[in-house]
Amino acid sequence: MKVALAGGGTGGHVFPAVAIAEELKRRDPNLQLMYLGKKGSLEERVAAEKMIPFRSIIVEGLPSGNVLKKLRSTLSAAVGVVQSLAILFRFRPQAVIGTGGYVSLPPVLAARILRIPTVIHEQNCVPGKANRMAARFADVLAVNFEKSSQYFRGKTSRAVGNPIRSDFLPRRLETADRADSRRKLGLNPDKFTVFLLGGSRGAHSLNVAMVDALPHLDPRRFQLVFMTGKEDYRWVRDACDRAGLSAVVFQFIDDMVIAYTAADLVVSRAGASTLAEIAAVGLPAILVPYPHATDRHQELNARAVVEAGAAEIIMNGELGGKGLADRINALSQNEQALSLMRSRSKQFGKPDAAERIVNILFELVFE
Repeated sequence: MKVALAGGGTGGHVFPAVAIAEELKRRDPNLQLMYLGKKGSLEERVAAEKMIPFRSIIVEGLPSGNVLKKLRSTLSAAVGVVQSLAILFRFRPQAVIGTGGYVSLPPVLAARILRIPTVIHEQNCVPGKANRMAARFADVLAVNFEKSSQYFRGKTSRAVGNPIRSDFLPRRLETADRADSRRKLGLNPDKFTVFLLGGSRGAHSLNVAMVDALPHLDPRRFQLVFMTGKEDYRWVRDACDRAGLSAVVFQFIDDMVIAYTAADLVVSRAGASTLAEIAAVGLPAILVPYPHATDRHQELNARAVVEAGAAEIIMNGELGGKGLADRINALSQNEQALSLMRSRSKQFGKPDAAERIVNILFELVFE
């Protein structure tokens, strides 16, 4: 089988595409893939790491307001469509999968022109501009949140969850052990463990709030796993050392399963991929949505998890060290609440999302 992938700009668009590719490879050993994206981008780097053939197209973002920028973006998109037509015509895929980001739009439109079956996947509660436009040309819309369906009027969507890396599939998580994960991280097996992450680049305001919370957390009871991002790594590490609270501090963590399975509680932003990973492990969370996310999509993502009973929310403008410490202290002393949140988190998750999307793809192509 031949399948073309398109999606990029951020990890939230790239990693679901990779998860779908992994599931396709598992199902079809003879699979041939092609990834269409922007030159010098995250998607190009990740495709190279995963040994997926990559073809670059010229494309720019989807601006609002400035007429000249809109014209330039439109011309760029037209060039991207022509390039996509040429690439898809030569590759001749049986299906195209778009996972959002402006780079996904030209390949999806080109697939429609060439009458190639197309599936798009939307990760967030509020769809991005690219997917709202791409939905007009797609055969099937797959969404993470059922609430997203209201934005695709006149189109039927299927709620499948958000595809996550194969590391988070049940067969891997079943072998993960909390005590073993803590041992690998050099942590105490008995202390309440908080895992703080702000996404692959880190989140400065989250890092500041957690450092400010340290004086209000008893070092005899608590320990931290801290993923700071590159910019804040040194000063956060030094602040944890001065506070005398046991902490392992990383710029970035390659094996996220170990970090999650070591934790009792997660403090994080509310990107769709992060939420899917938290739910796959079944962890309680304190979510601090990124305040500048387009259409407030992180806030709406977070509120969906809160409504499910799997998390608490703190808005970024209300975030402070003492308040964050108070939330952590309260939850750590309420095992009943934590147990319920763990259960609701597991129920909220759909770790088989990639499998569901591949099933849809096979239905579209072979039935």
